[in-house]
Amino acid sequence: MSLETVSERSIDQKAQALRHRLGERLAAMPIIAILRGITPDAVEDVGAILVDAGITIIEVPLNSPNAMDSIGRLAQA
Repeated sequence: MSLETVSERSIDQKAQALRHRLGERLAAMPIIAILRGITPDAVEDVGAILVDAGITIIEVPLNSPNAMDSIGRLAQA
């Protein structure tokens, strides 16, 4: 067994686990909030409102202004 095969298997197992968790969350809440164009300054307040409303799957598209900053702020909130 090559190192590449072990690595590929590990990645595949992680991907399957992520798909399973996403499937469970979508079954419980089949809504994804897509915050297109959200800015880092607004993302925490908007995220809190969504979570308070029971919407816990949130997407920040990478073409939003400073998307990685917004994603980081959501993850920390």
